[in-house]
Amino acid sequence: MPPWLATLARLNPVTHAIEPMRTLMIRGWLWGSIGADLLVVVLFSFLVATISTTIFVRRVEISTL
Repeated sequence: MPPWLATLARLNPVTHAIEPMRTLMIRGWLWGSIGADLLVVVLFSFLVATISTTIFVRRVEISTL
């Protein structure tokens, strides 16, 4: 894989969701191997949920005016 594409792949949250599953299948249950990827997935999920909730609340407030 070209270096620029590898960089884009590491920025993709789906990569961080799939990597722990792949590690579990190959190496077994090791928190050290999957902890960082799980943290990225949890933080990304929290960020997206916060942004989505904010947008939703603003749209509801606008529509009730």
